[in-house]
Amino acid sequence: MTYCVGLVLNEGLVLAADSRTNAGVDYVTTFSKLHVFTPAPDRIFILGGQIAGQPHGLMLIYTQGNYFAASPETPYLQIGENKYGKPAIDCIAKPELSLADGARLCFVSLDATSRPNATVGPPFEVAIYPKDTLALSHHLKLDADSEELKAMSRAWNQGIYRAFEGLPRFAWEVSAKTAPSGPCD
Repeated sequence: MTYCVGLVLNEGLVLAADSRTNAGVDYVTTFSKLHVFTPAPDRIFILGGQIAGQPHGLMLIYTQGNYFAASPETPYLQIGENKYGKPAIDCIAKPELSLADGARLCFVSLDATSRPNATVGPPFEVAIYPKDTLALSHHLKLDADSEELKAMSRAWNQGIYRAFEGLPRFAWEVSAKTAPSGPCD
């Protein structure tokens, strides 16, 4: 399978994908799933893009030709094994997010998907397109042994654990006299 995600942000687009391809558990390879097309000097496309003088956008196009587009209410599109990476995207993705934060969010989403799903895995790629530039500003590829990817994964997982530890206790767990106060009280 695969997992690809794209964000439409006020500043531009962030597009990300894993690189794992497989034809069964005994035949797993990697292949880049992000491709950049510049058919003319006034346009650029991957799953999304921009034509000069028009807004940047992201669409999911079906083979029949019909499509749907990301919107301010849902500023992302996903294909493939999206169920594990979707919670972070649902909670954090919004048009006001910076391109750098969008790239980190995509890496977190890819990492979260790869943990329980062997058909999704590194190297992870992210392409960043600042609106109205008609060129990518960054195209990152992080392998499984990348220190950047390991650090992001570790920080995200530690943050989730701290959030879990900080959840309020049930009334039956502690008496009212000994109820702990949270770090953000």
